[in-house]
Amino acid sequence: MAAQRVKYRQENGLHRVAMIAGKDAFGQATAEATRQALADAGIELVGDETYAAEDLDMTAQLERLRAAEPDVLFLQGAGSPVGYVLESREKLGWMDVPVIADSTASVTSLLARRPPDGLIGTPAVENVYVQVLTAAIIGSEEVNPGALDIMLDALAKQGEITMPLNTYFVYDAIMLAAAAAEKAGTIEDAEKLAQTLESFTGKEKGLWALSRYSYSPDSHAVATDPTSTTIIPITELVNGRYDLES
Repeated sequence: MAAQRVKYRQENGLHRVAMIAGKDAFGQATAEATRQALADAGIELVGDETYAAEDLDMTAQLERLRAAEPDVLFLQGAGSPVGYVLESREKLGWMDVPVIADSTASVTSLLARRPPDGLIGTPAVENVYVQVLTAAIIGSEEVNPGALDIMLDALAKQGEITMPLNTYFVYDAIMLAAAAAEKAGTIEDAEKLAQTLESFTGKEKGLWALSRYSYSPDSHAVATDPTSTTIIPITELVNGRYDLES
């Protein structure tokens, strides 16, 4: 996902990047992946700040980042800290530099709903973009034609879909496991199932709907398709998806 953010910056001529991320383990893992992706692409990281979960005001960090004169700010976070960063940015009047929020921020209601639950339509999200699953954008090319409709129907039977599709990767994981079991002819031989998944190259067809996936014998961490995420302007979430044409 960090690679997709770097690609977006390259395509939009954004070469001086500042970053603010949480101090927690996940935030720092995301920040480190971003640093590495930027370095590999030869893009300069001109400012690098953190915040603690209990911080209610980020003006000091943002003032230091603004002094570095970046042309884009990467925001990592989830929940209320995202709102505090954007609130502090608005307080400083630092609205000309675009903000790109990461995919974890996209599951925060602040960036997916209108007031009183969110910030959609308010000055706080002016010039703010967010990384989302491409599959969550209405009209996007489907990974497996028909699979997304099956997934959405299954979710709708449990009630209104109030979260972005980013939160449902476990659905795809179950469908991948089922496909591997069918191909391997077993649900009990763990080694054979692992070997079967290791043979997946990302071109297989099945009922997974959010991305294409590949594995390797060296790493059982799933490798998602780099095109599985897209950076879009802040857009209201409707039934788990984004309508960029509305």
